Amino acid sequence: MHIKVTLKLVMIVKNSGKVLERVLNSYIPYITSWCILDTGSTDGTQNLIISTLANLPGSLYEEPFINFRDSRNRAIELAENMSEKSDFIIMPDDSYVLYGGKQLHIILNKFKQIPQTSLQIMQITELTNINYLSTRLWKTNYGLRFKYIVHEILDTPEDTVCCIEDKNVYLLDLHDNSHVKRSSERHKKDIDLLLTEYETDPLNIRYWFYIARTYVSLENHDKAHEWYLKLANSDVDFKNNDYIFEACLNVAFYYNEKKDYKNAMFYAIESIAKSKVRNGESMFCLYKILKSRIIENEKYDYLQSLAFSMVKNAYNVEYPVKTTGFISKELYLKEIPTAYLSECIKLDNLEEAEKVLEKMKSTTNNYQKDIVPFIEIINIKKNMINSTNINTKSVNTTIKKSTVPLIVFVTDSTPFNWTPNSSNIRGSELAMVYFAEEFVKQGYEVQVFIRCTKKQESIINGVNYKRVDTFVDFINSKIEITHLIVSRTASLLKHTMLCSIKNVYLWLHDMNPQSDTFMTGANFKKFWCLSTWHIKYIKEAYGVTDNMIKIIDNGIKAEHFSPSKSISDIISSKKPMSLIYSSYEERGLNNLLNLFESLLKNYPNATLQIVCNLENKYNRDELKDVDNKKHINKIKKIAPSSISVTDSIKHEELLKLLLLTEYWIYPTNYLETFCITALEAQAAGCLCLCSDLAGLQDTVGIRGFLFKHPDINNNYVNDYLRIIDILENNKNKKIEMITNARKWALEKTYANLSKTWFTNENSNV
Repeated sequence: MHIKVTLKLVMIVKNSGKVLERVLNSYIPYITSWCILDTGSTDGTQNLIISTLANLPGSLYEEPFINFRDSRNRAIELAENMSEKSDFIIMPDDSYVLYGGKQLHIILNKFKQIPQTSLQIMQITELTNINYLSTRLWKTNYGLRFKYIVHEILDTPEDTVCCIEDKNVYLLDLHDNSHVKRSSERHKKDIDLLLTEYETDPLNIRYWFYIARTYVSLENHDKAHEWYLKLANSDVDFKNNDYIFEACLNVAFYYNEKKDYKNAMFYAIESIAKSKVRNGESMFCLYKILKSRIIENEKYDYLQSLAFSMVKNAYNVEYPVKTTGFISKELYLKEIPTAYLSECIKLDNLEEAEKVLEKMKSTTNNYQKDIVPFIEIINIKKNMINSTNINTKSVNTTIKKSTVPLIVFVTDSTPFNWTPNSSNIRGSELAMVYFAEEFVKQGYEVQVFIRCTKKQESIINGVNYKRVDTFVDFINSKIEITHLIVSRTASLLKHTMLCSIKNVYLWLHDMNPQSDTFMTGANFKKFWCLSTWHIKYIKEAYGVTDNMIKIIDNGIKAEHFSPSKSISDIISSKKPMSLIYSSYEERGLNNLLNLFESLLKNYPNATLQIVCNLENKYNRDELKDVDNKKHINKIKKIAPSSISVTDSIKHEELLKLLLLTEYWIYPTNYLETFCITALEAQAAGCLCLCSDLAGLQDTVGIRGFLFKHPDINNNYVNDYLRIIDILENNKNKKIEMITNARKWALEKTYANLSKTWFTNENSNV
C-alpha cells in the first residue's frame, strides 16, 4: 500500500509471550519504523521482537522498569532520538492487536492537516468485552509525554484531542492467561502506589476512581464502595463526569446487594445527571433494583409496571460510542435487550418481543444462541393463543388432581442414554435417583424424566422413569404437580412457566446453569446450590438474592459404608499407604502422579488405584502436553505393582475400593461445586487431602487437609508429603481425623437430607 504518512510503533514490554507475535504482525503493514523498550524479559521476548520486525527499521532497547509513566516516556525519548523519524507515534500495550490499519492511514492523512495533537482510539477488551476510548496516537512534533505513575495517560490539552469515529478502527486487548495473571499480580502494588499518589494530590478524583476500581479487582468490595461513595458525593470540579457516573452506579449496585433500596435508588437516579449518553446503564440499574424489590414482595403490580418502564427506556438508549468511560458492549447489545425481551414475553406483548429479537439478530452474531430459548417460548405462547382462538369451548382447563402429591424430576444433561442400573452414571444422576426413592418412601408419587429409550422406560423402586422428550407433553397435560425439580438443564425452565406446577426449582450441580439464557415464571421458588462457595458464586455471578437460593447437600446411602463397623475395624481393613484417584483425567491426575512418584521414595510399598478412562478425549485440550500414561509407565518401571488403572466400574464397586483405601488425595485445580466422591471417601474412612478450591472447602473442610492448588503452589508436593509424614507418625491423629470425618459423612444420608428439601421454602404445598 502507498503510505502518505509515517507511523512509528513504540512499546514497552516484559515477558510478553507468544501473543506478542500476533500483536506485532497486526502493525507491520502500517508502520514505517519501530522502537521497543524491554524492561527485563526472561522468556525470549527480545528474540521474538527482532525476528518478527526484521524487515522494518527500528531498535530494541533493554533497561530496568521504573514505573509505567517514566518507562513509557523513556521509550518515547528513545524513539524521538532515532534516525528514522515519523509523523505519528502509536503506543499500544503488548496485547493490543490493531484492526482497521488501512482506514487508520486515511484518518491520519486528514488529521495531519489540522492543528490538533492526538487521537483517541477505541479499545476493546476481549476477556470482558469492555470498550473505552484511549489516547494512543499522537503527532511527534509536539513532544508529548505521559503523566501519572499508575493508570498513566498522555498529557495533552483536552481541546486538542480528537476521536476516531470509524468503528472498524480499534485495538483489541487479547485474552491471554499469562497476561491476565500478570495483571492480577500487579493489583496489590497498584493500590499502594495509588494511595501514595492520593496523599500527594488528594483532590485529584482520578486517583479516587482508580483506587476504587483496583479494590474491585482485589475483590475488596467494601473498600471499593468507600472510595466510590466518596467520589459519588464529591463536589470537586472535574471535567470527566464518567468517573462520577460510574461511581454512582457502583454505589447503587452495592446498596442493592445490601437490600438498602432507598440509597440504591438515590444513587442510580443521581447517575442519570452525570452522563447523558450512558442513561441506558442508569435505567437498567433502576430496573434491577426494582426487580429486587419485587422479589421481596413489595407492591408487586406498581413496581412491576415501573420496572418495565425502566428496562424499556434502557433498551431505547443507543450504544454510546463517544465516551472515555468503561462501556460494556455486552450490556447494551445483550443484557438490556434480553431483559426487555423477557419482560415483553411475560406481558404477552409478543409483537414487540419479535421486534426486539429481529434487532438482536441484526446487531451481532455473538448472541444468536442466547435468543433461541426466547424464540421457542414465543412460539409456545403464540400456539397457545392460536389454539385458544380456534376452539375455546373444546379446551379442557380442568386440573387433574393427584391422589398423592406428585414430585417430578427432569434432566437432559448426559450425552448418553441411561437408567438407574447403568454403570456409567455418577454424581448428579445418582443423587437424583436416590433422592427420588426417598420421596417415594415418604408417600409422594415420583416421576423422573431422563435421556433414555422407550424400551428403557420403567418403574424402579417405586420411581417412574420416562423419556425426557415426553416431558413437555406431560407437564402440559393438566396434571397437578406439587414440586418440579429441573436438574442441571436450565433451558427446560421455559416450559414450566405456563403449566399447572405449584413449585419449580433449579438444582445446580455445575458452577453455572447449563444454559446461557433461561426464563422462570411466578411458580419458580429457588436456585438450589451444593455448597457455601457455590451459593456465593451464583449470587455474585447472576445477582440472585438470599431468599431465592438454598444449599441442597449431596448425600450417601449409609448401608454402602458398613455403618455398624467400629473405627478400628474400618482402619484395619484398609491397605496401608494406599491412594485412590477417581475423577476425570484433566482434573489433577498429573499432579497426583508427580506427588506419588516422590511419595514412593519414602514409602516404597505405597500403591495408587486410578479409576479413570485415560482414553477419553473429553476435555483433552485441557491436558495440552501432559501424557499421564507415559508418566504411569515411568513409575511402573521403578515400582511395577505400585499403580493400577481401571477404566470404568459400577458405583458400588468404587465404594468398595474406598473402604479398602487409606488416602483419598485430590490435588486439583478444578472448581468442584461439592464433590460427592470426597463425601463418600470420608464415609469410607479415608484420610482426605485435597486442594482448597471451591466446594471442597465445605465438603472436606476441617475434617481433612486443604492445600493451595498446584497452579499457584509450586511446592505442593512437599506440602502434601509433610502432612502424610505427620499422619504416618501419629496414629492417634489418624484415628481422630477418620472418626470425625466418618461420623459427619454418615449423617449426610439421602433419607436425612430429603427431609430438608421443601422446608422454609414459602412453597405452595
